[in-house]
Amino acid sequence: MTRKAPSYRRDANVQQLLQMHFSFAPARILAAAVQLNVFSLIAAGHKTGAKIAQAAAANERGMRMLLEALTALKLLAKRNGAFRLTPPARRFLVRESPDYFGSMLEHDHLWEAWTPLAEVIRSGQPYRCVEQKDKAEEFFPALVRSLHVMNRQPAQRVARVLGVGVRRRGLRVLDVACGSGVWGIAIAEADRTAHVAAHGVNTEGATVRIDKNGRIYVRGRNAEAVKSRLRARLDTMQT
Repeated sequence: MTRKAPSYRRDANVQQLLQMHFSFAPARILAAAVQLNVFSLIAAGHKTGAKIAQAAAANERGMRMLLEALTALKLLAKRNGAFRLTPPARRFLVRESPDYFGSMLEHDHLWEAWTPLAEVIRSGQPYRCVEQKDKAEEFFPALVRSLHVMNRQPAQRVARVLGVGVRRRGLRVLDVACGSGVWGIAIAEADRTAHVAAHGVNTEGATVRIDKNGRIYVRGRNAEAVKSRLRARLDTMQT
């Protein structure tokens, strides 16, 4: 009697496992392009592989391979040897864009934190303690800037769904652990009679409140220095 070969059609497809294993590649391609300032260089007029590599102070062969990979990911388009930005790349990956999302990709903080996952599970200890002042100052500003861009439109949609400024006016909103304050800002923009108290503990141990008119109140250590830095950061995020 001949035994039938086992069927794997209902089991995990080995190609799916390979795809999972290799799914790091697009993330690394994107991060490398941001760190080499590729998108901003193309926006500035550098179109060919040679010119982009020269402007980025990078190896031309390596840059050409990176550009071809970005084209496959539909972040770039190529015609007659010249590269151009696709709309998502132009909006979210050019550093001069008001919707620039790449801040969190400029450094490998998240990648480094996920890499030793097996050892973290084995030991039960975190890779990085971001509540430490020096680590927090290094990690959170870039993360918050990117999250602000990512959450700005969803926050505005939530305000519309809730009827802020139309059915509901004069809301009193408490935004705890506010980050950039993007959710509270959306409420205040939709209804100037709303009162939004956005509270967050910054790296100096101070408590911050931002009212509906954009006034900043800080209590705690180094309050004036914290207020000045926060004002500059909010102005950058909203321009």
